[in-house]
Amino acid sequence: MKFFKRVSNPSDDNKYYLKPDKGYNKCIRGNTAHKLNHGKYDVLPNCTGWCYGRYLEAQEWTSCKLPTCNAELWLNKNTTYPEGFTARLGSILVFGKGKVGEGADGAGHVMFVEGIAKDGVLLCSESGWNFTKTRMDTRKVKRDTKGRYVYKSGYTYLGCIYPKENFETGYYGELPTEALKYGMKGKQVKRLQDFLNWCMGTSLSVDGHYGPSTRTVVKDYQKAYKLEVDGKFGPKCIAKAKTIKF
Repeated sequence: MKFFKRVSNPSDDNKYYLKPDKGYNKCIRGNTAHKLNHGKYDVLPNCTGWCYGRYLEAQEWTSCKLPTCNAELWLNKNTTYPEGFTARLGSILVFGKGKVGEGADGAGHVMFVEGIAKDGVLLCSESGWNFTKTRMDTRKVKRDTKGRYVYKSGYTYLGCIYPKENFETGYYGELPTEALKYGMKGKQVKRLQDFLNWCMGTSLSVDGHYGPSTRTVVKDYQKAYKLEVDGKFGPKCIAKAKTIKF
């Protein structure tokens, strides 16, 4: 399925951002305080309404089973769609604020992944209750040294919800160029850990150490793609990695 990237405001009558019975979105009405809301059926500006609508719009669906609760609870409440740690095109990033589940200290935030650069930097679209000049916007999102995506101070990355449709996107980063095995360290191992997090939906620390956790995920990868299960990331593992698309 071809992916449609959105980096501008949807039209006022776009059904993906309107509540029933005018549209398809089941999130709460957007914030009307800044006069950006276009009526009682409009779910913008608000981060959950935005991501709910984009998830539908990107996959050309008219309904889904995404949560409609506070943003930071979306992973806890999601029982239908695949989840992971490293973003794929069309996925929803979920951030918590303060203690997850304590609405008094913040409701968290969700963003939609519109693009992924070769260096792993994401182009995300978002909306927010406090938006004052536009109903949505875009931002670039980077990762910290442990591979976690970074939003604003006080927010913690929790994981992401993947799209169910296949947007046929291969790995965007650099794959290892040499065979790797348990005990090795360095830049090549970091490349491996990044790839495994993307492919297997894991949250390996990208520390450049081929330790027990990395070996375990390599074995899971080998089982999933019907390769010899020896815990070593050799030429056949690298060749297979080049063909995988989600």
